[in-house]
Amino acid sequence: MECHKEIEEDFKRVADFLRNVHHHGATIDEVSESTEVSKKRIKDFIRNDHLYAVDYPNLGYPCSRCGKVIKKEDLCTECSNEFSAELNNSLEADKGIKQMSTKTTTVSNKYWKLRK
Repeated sequence: MECHKEIEEDFKRVADFLRNVHHHGATIDEVSESTEVSKKRIKDFIRNDHLYAVDYPNLGYPCSRCGKVIKKEDLCTECSNEFSAELNNSLEADKGIKQMSTKTTTVSNKYWKLRK
């Protein structure tokens, strides 16, 4: 596990760099290169709300699915919506299968009761 002090020093370097008005348009790659702080760590600062990417127009990280630059979460809005729709479709399909299974069991039980 990395030292908390080292993480705080990295954050200070990034924050100091971004405070300069000339750097407000910097990308995560430019910030990383200029401060020698890893892109992963800068991404963690943004994700954990230490840095507010909305204050910097070009600062963000790639969506985990499509690679579009985002400023929060793991997925962009489009991918999140697609994922939600796929999940809902899957849940509805499972629900339909369970209902069909229940109907089949009920019909089978009635058949065997009538045979007795």
